[in-house]
This record gives sequence, structure tokens and C-alpha cells, in this order.
Amino acid sequence: MAGLLIHQTWIILGAVLAGLAFMFSTSILLQILACALYSNWWPMLSALMYVLVPMPCLFFGGGSTSFLTSRESNGWINGAKFLTGFSAVGSMAIPAILHHANLIEAGAMWIAFTSFFILACTILCFHRANLDEDW
Repeated sequence: MAGLLIHQTWIILGAVLAGLAFMFSTSILLQILACALYSNWWPMLSALMYVLVPMPCLFFGGGSTSFLTSRESNGWINGAKFLTGFSAVGSMAIPAILHHANLIEAGAMWIAFTSFFILACTILCFHRANLDEDW
């Protein structure tokens, strides 16, 4: 009976991992479509911020996202929280600024916003799955 329970747990964890991979792939696909549909590759600048968002977790948090919700006031942790927030706000601001400067169309901006929303949901789901400690 215990072997069946372990097998079911691994199936559920595999489904969670597959769901996260699908969400991440959809986000990247939408980011590329925001550029390709309007023949304008300026929205790809926000993809640069997608690369920068996890960097503070890797450098200052030891690869874990648990420090983001902690109340520790270490200088490095505060710096990592600031850089993570800066990257997240930059991911939303870049398409809005590009649309305001008439470099991209409104449709590309909304597709980029949708891409960011799906990526943010993916990160939050990953953080939640990481808190379960069943991995």
C-alpha cells in the first residue's frame, strides 16, 4: 500500500512539473508572438527582464525563493528583494513605455502583459510547490 501511495505522489509531482513547464512555455510563446505578429521586435526587451528576475534568488538566496517571504533584515537579503521587485516592475514597465513612445502597438503591449501575467503565475506556483518540500 505504501508503494502505491509513493507512486501516486510521484505522478502528482510530475503533473505539477509538466503544468509549470507548459505555463512557462506559453509565456515565452506569447512574448515571441507579441513581436512576430506586429513585425516589431522591441517587446523582446521585456524578455531580458525575465532573465534578470531569478538572478537575485540565485545569487543571494542560494537558489531558494523562501527568502522573499522572510522577515530577515540582512543587507544582502534586502538587496535581493529590491532587485527582484525592480526586475518584476521593469517587466511590466517596458511594454508600457514602448507603447507610450509609439514604438509598439497596443496589441503587442497587451500580449506582453499577458505573457508577464502567465510567467508571474508560473513563478508563484513554483514557489508554492517548493514550500511543500516533497520534491
